[in-house]
Amino acid sequence: MIATVLLLIALLLQLVTVVRSAFMRDLFPNVWSWHTHLASVAVIAVGGAAVAIGSTGGHMHDDHGIAASGLILLLSVSQVIGTLTYAASTRNERAQAEKARSFGEYYRTLFERSGMPVLLVDPAARVIVDVNAAAAAFYGYPLAHMCGMRLGEINPMPTSQVVIEKARAFDEGRPSWRLRHRRSDGAERDVEVYAAAIELGGRALEIAIVQDVTDRVLAECELDLDRRMLEARVADRTRELAETVERLEAAAASKDRFLANVSHELRTPLNSIIGYTGVMLGGMTGEITDEQRRQLQMVDRSSRHLMRLVSDLLDVAQLEQGAIHVDASEFRLDELLSEVAEMMDSTVREKGLALDILQPDGGIVMHSDRVKLEQILLNLLSNAVKFTDSGSITLMAERRVDGTVSMIVTDTGAGMPAHALAAVTDAFEQIYGQDGMKPAGVGLGLSISKRLAQALGGTLRATSAEGVGSSFTLSVPRVLRLDADGVAVEA
Repeated sequence: MIATVLLLIALLLQLVTVVRSAFMRDLFPNVWSWHTHLASVAVIAVGGAAVAIGSTGGHMHDDHGIAASGLILLLSVSQVIGTLTYAASTRNERAQAEKARSFGEYYRTLFERSGMPVLLVDPAARVIVDVNAAAAAFYGYPLAHMCGMRLGEINPMPTSQVVIEKARAFDEGRPSWRLRHRRSDGAERDVEVYAAAIELGGRALEIAIVQDVTDRVLAECELDLDRRMLEARVADRTRELAETVERLEAAAASKDRFLANVSHELRTPLNSIIGYTGVMLGGMTGEITDEQRRQLQMVDRSSRHLMRLVSDLLDVAQLEQGAIHVDASEFRLDELLSEVAEMMDSTVREKGLALDILQPDGGIVMHSDRVKLEQILLNLLSNAVKFTDSGSITLMAERRVDGTVSMIVTDTGAGMPAHALAAVTDAFEQIYGQDGMKPAGVGLGLSISKRLAQALGGTLRATSAEGVGSSFTLSVPRVLRLDADGVAVEA
């Protein structure tokens, strides 16, 4: 009796499972699994019936019937649990398949609606598997016609060259490579291809996005042509400038040689004129009248003035050619300043000016080129006398803490405008007076002084104010040191 009840319960559970399956067919994804489940239910039912008949007919002990019925019940419950487990896993697989199908439709939509040409390619067979509408429009073929075309119909480049372009892009870290594609009308366009490998339906394919860059390539070519033309023009101009500079340097060298030769040629007759004039003024050739003396003095002054100009020209020529020799020796600066003042005394008194020499306390012992330092100071004082009509001229010397000595020449002349200061020490540069008259000389004194100051390892600076006067500061090392080439170095 008990076995019969258990069997009925087992059959009832199986019946519930079958009925539920009939209304929820999705638990069994295919016909094979459905019939398998029905067969298992039939086997359990027949076995249960046999046990029940044996139990009621007295062929089997009640305990054996109960055991058999229990076994059947366990089998039934296991069948139900297995069916539900299989159904759950099947539903999960169906959900994943549905999700994959949704993603596939999403990407298919992107593929078809993309505004850029997109190709699905079989790289092994070099065949176009699929294209979007933008690709069909770009290449000029019907969409259906392009599916199945060989890549060679749109890419005339050899396969080896395509491989090289891809390898170059990979080495340079670029996401794309540049090719030339042919359209249906035969026109070729420059394109950049962005490609990625994908697997679709068990096939190894490649999806490629194509961008037309023909206009950009043309612009790059035009820009490169303009650049090369500009480089050619710059090279031509540079060559012309180099040739011009070379001609100017040659002309300057010829000018310097001419000045040097002329200066040497002029010095000899000028020395003779000055010498003979001095002899006649000294009465060595006999008595001369007052008028003769006055005219001989004019000849002497003019000759000496011309000699100074010739000497300046010779100095400039030598400085330009680098033919300047520095001969350093030890001397007292106060003695040099006194000698310079004596040389300038007559010139200063002729213009009614006063010359003040401010000597440093205790004196300064210099080790430099005495002759060149004297020449600079004489040029500065002569320049001050030339541009000063009244007042005084001051020459002051002082020692600096940096080991240099400064000699400052200050005048109370007309002064110079600010824009003239930068060029006042240039060769042949002259500042016209307030009356518009050109000053005497050729404008070489300050230029020579600046060059000589540099040869002595020093500097020459000028400050001035119109109507107040000018000041020139010469700064040179107290101890001049020369390198092996005779060039001044820092002390």
